Amino acid sequence: MGLRGNQQRWKIGGAALLPLTIRSHHFTAMSAVTITANPAIAVSSAGRDRYFPLHHGRR
Repeated sequence: MGLRGNQQRWKIGGAALLPLTIRSHHFTAMSAVTITANPAIAVSSAGRDRYFPLHHGRR
């Protein structure tokens, strides 16, 4: 859109479209990610409390 012409409306349209395309690509990529815990790695209670403060020691 930005290279289509020198008119201001094309530049504004391109500037408005860019953040929308970045967001759509971001959410598409993040929905494809799967995060799983590795049971072979031990996590201390101090680290667990730091990153998951609402854990309250329950498993």
